Amino acid sequence: MFKGFTNELKKWRIINKERGCVFMPWTGESFRNKHNKKLSPAQAREAAKIANAILRDTGDEAKAIKIANYAVGKKKK
Repeated sequence: MFKGFTNELKKWRIINKERGCVFMPWTGESFRNKHNKKLSPAQAREAAKIANAILRDTGDEAKAIKIANYAVGKKKK
């Protein structure tokens, strides 16, 4: 588990080093604890995956959180 996470973290650092900043990817647990405590663990993992992809592409943390919460909430209905 940690080896895969470490490799993913290295990729994030390389990608964002070009932009002049370093972002830490969210895990399901960290996303749930910081941004939406009402999510189930499965929803939190999905939201983290979505938010990480958006953050990687845009670099906009607020946008990533907003879209991830919206996407997971919409799937719930």
